[in-house]
Amino acid sequence: MRVLNLLIIYTLFTMSSNIIFGHTRQLFLCHGALAGISSYTSILLSMRLGFSPWITLPLGVLLSAGIGSLFSFLSSIRRLSLILLAILTLSFQLIFEEVVTGLRNITGGDEGLVIRRDVFGIFEQTAVGRELTYYYLLAVILFISIYIYHRITHSYVGVAFRSIVGDEVTASFIGVDVVKYKLLSALIGSLLLGLTGCLYAYYNLFITPSMFSLASVDVYVLVMLVFGGMGTLLGPLLGAGVFTFIFEILRPLGRVTTLIFGILLIVLFLYFREGLVNWLKRLLIPYLRQ
Repeated sequence: MRVLNLLIIYTLFTMSSNIIFGHTRQLFLCHGALAGISSYTSILLSMRLGFSPWITLPLGVLLSAGIGSLFSFLSSIRRLSLILLAILTLSFQLIFEEVVTGLRNITGGDEGLVIRRDVFGIFEQTAVGRELTYYYLLAVILFISIYIYHRITHSYVGVAFRSIVGDEVTASFIGVDVVKYKLLSALIGSLLLGLTGCLYAYYNLFITPSMFSLASVDVYVLVMLVFGGMGTLLGPLLGAGVFTFIFEILRPLGRVTTLIFGILLIVLFLYFREGLVNWLKRLLIPYLRQ
């Protein structure tokens, strides 16, 4: 059950990246920071100030969405290239990790914070009951996200996204508000990142900076997205499905796992950028025509 729950969580992370990077070519290297900011905001407000998680969770998600949208807005206004945006967001990711680690008295530093099991007041105390509850909750969120994603990509918004990926200058020339639609994709993707990050932390019953580091989130998410296929519905599902199980198999290797995934990411960007979904389509179309 835990592997299945992690599979859904990483699928949601990968869908978020797909919306931001796959559809508008905004390379955010701060997925972990956006998910972590939402989580820490919700958990600290609940544990330190006594607010209900039902109130703090939406606040954390909105904060992540606002920060992600701000990066997109600044990038569009300042006309930052893909590399410059990646450097900007990577810097934010590293700053987030250092700040959370440094504020030991507030965040718990490297040791993190333990979250009460009954924080939401609806989950059963038994491990199996809790795993099942989160499984159903995450599955519902995944199906809703897939439905919304499908509706967006098959609407005029999806047409605008595809035109931006094709050529921003041409898209702007034919009347597409590039800044508006990039901002929209960053907003939607960051909202999903923030929500998934919060649920991930509450599900684990603890939160540490390492959970939302560059190596723990961004590297894995980009590998899953590029392998599955950017800009496709099934890409995040296939990529997360394959590599979640690979990650579980390689988990005993410790930090070597991150090295393996990093090398794999470079290989995928160099030789397999089309992704598994597009490769299968190209392979099967001749047979389907027959």
